[in-house]
Amino acid sequence: MGQSRQRGTFEERRKQAQERLKSQYGLHEVNIKDFIGQNGLPEDSNFLGYVVNIPHSDEYLADIQYDDGVLNKTISKIPDLAKLFDNVEDALGIKEAFSYPVDVCLMFEVDHQYLVLPIPLS
Repeated sequence: MGQSRQRGTFEERRKQAQERLKSQYGLHEVNIKDFIGQNGLPEDSNFLGYVVNIPHSDEYLADIQYDDGVLNKTISKIPDLAKLFDNVEDALGIKEAFSYPVDVCLMFEVDHQYLVLPIPLS
């Protein structure tokens, strides 16, 4: 039996990795509707996903590809082109690919504008 199989199924290993990231960064799950209400956002705010923001240049990760051991990142000034992640764990994993500080943020569409809120990480 392979070593990865001894650690459980793919879903079990993925869940373990998610829990490690949450523990590492001091994260806890929050209902998006509750978050919107608690932070004074308009009720019709639409949560789009998680994005990676480069705060010193106010740019966003637009794409990332691994080809033949080379990591290629595409960066955009336009939030509309930002790569959206469905879960925070994937965005946190990409954060490690940068050699400079980046923020993992929640992205909302509010009144036809984008609102990007950094997630405070411990």
